[in-house]
Amino acid sequence: MVFARADETAGDIPLRDITVHPNGAATLPEALQNVSRFSREELEDTFLRLQEENLTLKQYTRKQEDKIRRMATKLTRLVKDHQQSEGARDVEMEELMEELQEKVQELEKQNEGLARRLLAAKQQHTPYSHIQLRPPQTQRPHTHDSITTTHSQSRYTYSILFYSILFYSILVYSILFYSILFYSILLFILLCSGIIVVCCCCCF
Repeated sequence: MVFARADETAGDIPLRDITVHPNGAATLPEALQNVSRFSREELEDTFLRLQEENLTLKQYTRKQEDKIRRMATKLTRLVKDHQQSEGARDVEMEELMEELQEKVQELEKQNEGLARRLLAAKQQHTPYSHIQLRPPQTQRPHTHDSITTTHSQSRYTYSILFYSILFYSILVYSILFYSILFYSILLFILLCSGIIVVCCCCCF
């Protein structure tokens, strides 16, 4: 719409006949001569018309900027809603994750305690009454070995803890299973004895 108006008004503006040199630039006296062909009223009308078109273009630009802002806001809202819908979790899964995290923390604490006990036991059973310090040149190469030994000790204690927990869980489940089996057999025997007593009473 604005461009159509610009095209309509462009027909009313007379074109300047500027002679161009071979290098493509017009001389200043010729430009002044072309401007002097128009009257002051025509120049003022042209200026006012161009100013009005400039204001119209500015208004159109502002409207387009506002529209772009609204579309960007709507897009960010849609993206946030989509992320929230995808990131929504089930309550039971969250509770299960919390329980597992608590169990992991407890196991880590137990692992640390076992590692401290193991280290204390090793220090008690060491055959040397004191530790002989070595120069820094000979002590630095053993830092990697000490780190690897601590890692291996932590892995060993963690494996011991894991297998002990597994053993105790299997033991508890087996005791529970056999107790249920025992009580079911006892209940079956009592039921059979009750049936036999009832049959004997009916016969007599």
